[in-house]
Amino acid sequence: MLEFEGSKIYYFQKIDDNPIYGRGEPLRLLFDDTDMDFEYIRYKYDEWPAVKQKLILEGHRMPTLPFLITKEGKFYGTSVPLIRFICKKLNKYIPKLTEDEYLADAYSDLYNDWMSKWAEIWLNSDPKVKEHYETTYCDTQLDNWHNILGDRDGPYVFGDKISYTDFLLYQLLNHYNGAQIDTNKYPRFDKFVKIIQSRPSLKKHFENEKKEFSEL
Repeated sequence: MLEFEGSKIYYFQKIDDNPIYGRGEPLRLLFDDTDMDFEYIRYKYDEWPAVKQKLILEGHRMPTLPFLITKEGKFYGTSVPLIRFICKKLNKYIPKLTEDEYLADAYSDLYNDWMSKWAEIWLNSDPKVKEHYETTYCDTQLDNWHNILGDRDGPYVFGDKISYTDFLLYQLLNHYNGAQIDTNKYPRFDKFVKIIQSRPSLKKHFENEKKEFSEL
């Protein structure tokens, strides 16, 4: 834990005036849940090209947001591989069974696919494309993740132990609709969201999130 204590995490300031959009939140959830001290530094969208070019010139092979710099100055890029790497270092949030570890990797791909699709749609101005995404595509993804939650007794993806996959899923739900769940259609999501939001270790996280929205 000491290796990442005091790290600086970099991500966009706001996307569409929403402070939790994008791929930065699962990393912040992880740090907050472990009670590791960190600084969250946000770039404006138009600042990123220059920052990215600077990272490339410095020789970094993963010039992406989010990225992390430890207090010793070590650079780590990407989101899910970084989260998984930190979890392994902590020996926490990684499923114990090899089969479940494989599933966690596979579910990470599902998370990345949805986030990539969202970014693609965000850059697309065609209202029909956006409508298809917001209905057909998202409904398919929600149905699949709801079924995944039903594969175990819960309340988490892999049963009664939280994993980094739960941070990814929570962010998908929060990103999609502010974690406002149709409880009749998706009862397992309702239970999942409540258990994440009620974790004592994440109390400060959700207080900060509420504060960020109030300052918009």
